Amino acid sequence: MLKKAICTCLLGSLFCVPLPAFAQESLPSITLQQQTLEHPAYLHQESIYLPVRLIGDSLGYTVKWSKETNSVTLYNEQNYYALYIGKDYYLNNKKSVRLNQASIMYQDNLYAPSAFFTDIMDIPLNTDSSGNIQIFTSITNALTDNATTLEAGDYFAVTLETNPSTGYQWSYEFEEGTLKPIAAVTKEPDQNLAGSPASITYIFLALAPSEQLLTFTYSRPWDKQPNDRQALYPIVIKTATEDTQIK
Repeated sequence: MLKKAICTCLLGSLFCVPLPAFAQESLPSITLQQQTLEHPAYLHQESIYLPVRLIGDSLGYTVKWSKETNSVTLYNEQNYYALYIGKDYYLNNKKSVRLNQASIMYQDNLYAPSAFFTDIMDIPLNTDSSGNIQIFTSITNALTDNATTLEAGDYFAVTLETNPSTGYQWSYEFEEGTLKPIAAVTKEPDQNLAGSPASITYIFLALAPSEQLLTFTYSRPWDKQPNDRQALYPIVIKTATEDTQIK
């Protein structure tokens, strides 16, 4: 028989694009390896920017500034990255990548858009319900520290804000054969609350053991962009026990 309980994921989505606006006096904090970093995130043109040197140093990268090229490099034995101040292109292992968002200086520190860390350095970032940011050192740590744990036969739900009138809609990707989409339920905005967003709840059935990031992308189907908003949910599916096996 199937378990009747539904696990609901409302918080803890990973992000790589603009978040809701914060007042600059209450900027989101950044936590890495359970330590809060000295400098908070910075909001620039409705996007989240993060301090490059502070994060690079904390992750064990060698971080160097070049006056000649007006750039900063981060490297270790496996990887090499470069940022050019005020430019919207970056180096990923010496291959040029354009993000359409330039690195900037803020309070004498170089800040890069969150997409630099998620898309180029492949660092998972999590945002909590207050908008504060948690940095994981790897996908493995994201799964270990922040995953929703299920058994095959469990149902679970993910709820996301949406605004269909803009033409944007959510799509999702997961490992084939591990999940089964069951339903998508839309909740209209609360008419008594001005500016209240609509939401959509996706319900899935866990089928087979896996460790993965269930990836949602918010985009216009006819105009997909590299920096389209994403929400990533770490999921660990374990083998079903006898009373939860799918019949």
